[in-house]
Amino acid sequence: MKKLISLLITLAMLAGMFSMFAVYAAADGASGAITPDTSWYDGDTANATNSEFVLKDAADLLGFAQILYENGTSKRPFSGDTIKLDADIDLNPGWDASTGVAPANVWPAVKTYFCGTFDGQGHTVKGIYQQSSDAGFGGIFGSTWGRTVEVKNVTFLNSYSESTQTQGHGFLFGAMTNASVTTIDNVYVDAYVVNKATSAGDYGVGGLIGGYQSNDANVGIVLTNSVFAGKIVLDSDFVGRFYVGGLVGRYNSKSSNTIEDCAFYGDIKVKAGVGATIMASKICAYHSCAGTNLTVKNCIAGGNIALSEGTYAPAENGAATGNIFAEIIAAARYNNALSTVVFDNVLYTGNYTLLGCGYEQGKAIHTADPAEGDIKYYTGSFNADHTPVTVAITVAAITGTGASATLTANKLTNWVAVDGALVIPKTLVEGPAEEAPEEDVPLEITVPDNADISWYKSTQTEFVLEDAADLLGYGYIITAYEKIFSGKTIKLGADIDLNPGWDASTGTAPTVIWPVSGGDAKTKVAGTFDGQGHTIKGLYSNATIERAGLMGVVPEGVYFAIKNLNVVNSYIESNQDGVGGLLGCTYSSNTTIISNVYCDVDVVCTATKGNLLGVGGIIGGASWSKSSTYNLTVENTVYAGDIKVSFTESAYASDGTPGANVGGIVGFNNTLSIDDKGNNTMTIKDTAFYGTITGVMPKDGNIGGIFGMMKSNGVNILGCITAGKIDVEGITLGFIGDVYGDIGPAATAKVEKSLFTGTIGAGGFFDPGEGAIISVGVADIKGAAADAILTANGLTAWSSTADAYPLPTALKTQIGSIVVPTHEPKVEEQEPEDTTGGNTEDTTGDTQENTDNNTEAPTGSTTDAPATGDDKKGCGGSIIGGMAVVLMTATAAVAVSSKKKKD
Repeated sequence: MKKLISLLITLAMLAGMFSMFAVYAAADGASGAITPDTSWYDGDTANATNSEFVLKDAADLLGFAQILYENGTSKRPFSGDTIKLDADIDLNPGWDASTGVAPANVWPAVKTYFCGTFDGQGHTVKGIYQQSSDAGFGGIFGSTWGRTVEVKNVTFLNSYSESTQTQGHGFLFGAMTNASVTTIDNVYVDAYVVNKATSAGDYGVGGLIGGYQSNDANVGIVLTNSVFAGKIVLDSDFVGRFYVGGLVGRYNSKSSNTIEDCAFYGDIKVKAGVGATIMASKICAYHSCAGTNLTVKNCIAGGNIALSEGTYAPAENGAATGNIFAEIIAAARYNNALSTVVFDNVLYTGNYTLLGCGYEQGKAIHTADPAEGDIKYYTGSFNADHTPVTVAITVAAITGTGASATLTANKLTNWVAVDGALVIPKTLVEGPAEEAPEEDVPLEITVPDNADISWYKSTQTEFVLEDAADLLGYGYIITAYEKIFSGKTIKLGADIDLNPGWDASTGTAPTVIWPVSGGDAKTKVAGTFDGQGHTIKGLYSNATIERAGLMGVVPEGVYFAIKNLNVVNSYIESNQDGVGGLLGCTYSSNTTIISNVYCDVDVVCTATKGNLLGVGGIIGGASWSKSSTYNLTVENTVYAGDIKVSFTESAYASDGTPGANVGGIVGFNNTLSIDDKGNNTMTIKDTAFYGTITGVMPKDGNIGGIFGMMKSNGVNILGCITAGKIDVEGITLGFIGDVYGDIGPAATAKVEKSLFTGTIGAGGFFDPGEGAIISVGVADIKGAAADAILTANGLTAWSSTADAYPLPTALKTQIGSIVVPTHEPKVEEQEPEDTTGGNTEDTTGDTQENTDNNTEAPTGSTTDAPATGDDKKGCGGSIIGGMAVVLMTATAAVAVSSKKKKD
């Protein structure tokens, strides 16, 4: 682990004042503009990930900042993820932060909630410049909300943060709100925090954190082994109440909070309008909330506090009005319950008291309890005046190697004296403790000779599969071990064919059988599978279990992503309901990402009874829980295989929901997909159904090009295209749609800028967004003619292809050359029993009469859309659809070797 001592020993004293940037200011010069790089990121923005990302240079770091900026407050980026620095980074070499002038490379004004771990691994970052005007987000990491957050093992030098808000402004974070566990450990900051407030706010201004808010008595913040040695400037003409703390501006938390082995060695300078109230302290300006305590242990309050015209002595026993300065806490409020401040071995170099003022509705209530020995409490339970609990020390006493005596006398065992510098926490000198090398745990499975698992090492986080034997070995591993690749990444290093020469359309079993099938008791996947643009062929699975998928199922509470992958000439069959071309199902409280995937997998379900599980080209069923939020993103994806079903009857849910549901992308959705801010968390975006759905369905079955049935809430369908063929016998009731089939009583869906061929329209009901669903003819979206339709309807992420249907641009780039045989749409009409298109078994709970709002549009129509009602849309009627079979250009096959083991 890189040690920080070489940086810290240069912190020097000049005439009794603490120096800032005396050594770190760079030489004259200017850095050039750097293009942010986000290619290292897996693209997830949906909450519960468990990945590790390594930033290697300035472009990577600026890319990290860009991701924070672009995600906005509706997302909680890097939740569960770890960001690591692999090198020292200077964003603006030659720039001097003391000028306050913006350099070439500016850190954006982050407006999001960082919810992961940032581990500097002992490295140093220089040259950050940020300006913000957003309340609560004045810091390089923005804010936090309801997630575990950690910043550790990093030094920030020659940097500058400016904000016009005191509603949360610190160098690291602005306002930290309701974070489950927040830890700042082993962090050194020598930077400017300049606040030019145009208003006052409750969170305050701090060197590291503007403020911390939590209404949960079980969670709090831990600040350890950290130092702020920069300059905090409040420069405002506003007349209001300001909280300015050397480490933290304000705590307002019902929980226990700890500041341990930390120091303030900087300068605080405050200026506000005449009549303003200023609370300033070297550790924390204000501590408040019922039933809480703040422990300040083994800390050092150095540095200086001054008004613009010089040092100012605060009122000793006043209420929270006027100017109140203190060494440790400016003011602590007792509010209808015991609020406690604990001082334990705290050293200070100034002339202020440790606690400037404790008050209850304007009454002086500060006190000390000497009976506790070294631990001193200031609470609302006594009326006696307080006395200092430690003896003030001189700056010389904590400078240089002679400071060892001071540390010993005051039991500061986790501090070290450094020649020519102020004492610092031991871990900042030595770095975090080296972790013992992790021992490899071998797999305890036996695989056939044509499979290879020797590439797997339990200590690795990234694996590359080079050939068919490796891929087959991966299948055996995930079948034998649940979630074994959680937080890890599998990459393809080549195109792979498990069964060269085999034709999936025959449905006959080839030589090599894919071991993965799915099911509750079977394969449960996690982590990331990155095809890197490669193609897999020849997967074959014949399952006898529910929820079968070529990659298994995604269990509760994990992250799983499939991206940059083509799966062609493959086949999965099950004699049970719940089967998908890639995943049998995904469960609640997880995050599933499917991005840049071309799927030509034949999906066959031979079950005769639909059992509320779903059959889908990509996913059979999406969760079965309404108690925890489910996150699903399918983007830049195309399904072009054949789905065959043989359902003759349906099982029924307690509310009458029928169980036979088939979708070109997702068969059945029954999950809570709205977060705590009301945002939809399930998105199908820039995705197409170009396959077929054939077979038999019961009268009340549901089929759709995107969803078969959606019986829950929180879905966005954006910029999608359905031009496949739906040709199913037996249905005379129920809804059939090219977008989704039916929506249950609690369901909400937002549909925008989506195209469909045929005259069926969008089945079920939905809330139309911009553009909603547009009926187009096959000729309109085939070949170069599609450019006009795509542009006119705002499908900007799509590209036309010669003699073929359009593809998402990202996927087209990945696929390269394709051959699409021309198939004119087959027209078959089947009159429903309900000739008006009304649904006599409507379980949606919608009181509006379900008339047929979709008249047949001419095949070549480019503008006619299904007619809309006041609030909802519905349809029923004949089954008409276009058909497209998209074939991949042949790629080099890699045969399964008879036996291979790697060295």
